[in-house]
Amino acid sequence: MEEVEEEKRVIDLPKILLYFFEIVVLALLGSYVYFSMMGNNDYEGVYSDHAQKELIKALFTSLKLQDIHEIPYLKITPKIQIYIQQETFFINSYYLEVKSGEVIIEDGVIQEKDIIIHTTEEEIQKIIEDENYIRESLISGKTNIEKTTSDFILFSKGYPELFISRNVG
Repeated sequence: MEEVEEEKRVIDLPKILLYFFEIVVLALLGSYVYFSMMGNNDYEGVYSDHAQKELIKALFTSLKLQDIHEIPYLKITPKIQIYIQQETFFINSYYLEVKSGEVIIEDGVIQEKDIIIHTTEEEIQKIIEDENYIRESLISGKTNIEKTTSDFILFSKGYPELFISRNVG
């Protein structure tokens, strides 16, 4: 009888560990992609970007800016820079631009702005609640509106009287 040699299987531990490591990395990568794509990342909170943009939309309406428009034939759009002070040293910068009747609100600073508004969230809330409060807020200095272009340009873009006739800057 011939002796049958049984082959002993040798466990290749480094190869098994490598496969295990690959599975863990793929699982982590898959979970990262899954959780980053799920849900809405616009959290409602005091410093929420979404909440501040909603406040700016309400301020836009309260200041009667819904009629501003591009200068006809030249397509020069109205641009408003807004700085909202949160705390003593924390200021959020947004700009608002009206293009083809659509209001665009973005983070950051824009060049060639018509008006710069400095205010706080509390003042925006008060202006939204009472349309006559804007004058009191301007007089007290809690809100500051600075013109960076001529009254003629502001008139051409349809800004309301508050921004044109009164020296707000």
